[in-house]
Amino acid sequence: MREHDGFFFEQIADGVWRAEVDPALPIEAGEEEQVRRCATTARLVECNEAMLRMYACVEPAQLVGTRLGDSFDLSDPRSLGFFRAFVRGGYRASDLESYELDRNGQPHCFLNNLVGVVEDGRLTRI
Repeated sequence: MREHDGFFFEQIADGVWRAEVDPALPIEAGEEEQVRRCATTARLVECNEAMLRMYACVEPAQLVGTRLGDSFDLSDPRSLGFFRAFVRGGYRASDLESYELDRNGQPHCFLNNLVGVVEDGRLTRI
């Protein structure tokens, strides 16, 4: 991100984040592998203040470095459905509901817009 881009990132009232998928996920992998890996290998590398508040965090270090799936109960079919909808949508989703837990274990329902970045046949970031 360019230096001046951070201003707009922080001014957005919605929670905004960026995750890196490492290792990158081959898009030809089976759907269940893609779902599992989106939840377990994508790690947050950046988030804004609104995102911190949504998850009851005070500082970025409380979220940055966590896996996308860490705030989900992956035994809940709604959680897997969230990741499945993202994969089935070609790594794009609008108004996709998620049922997540904040850092204190309190449940929340969020409405998400997601965009995945595919480079050389691999999902590299979300």
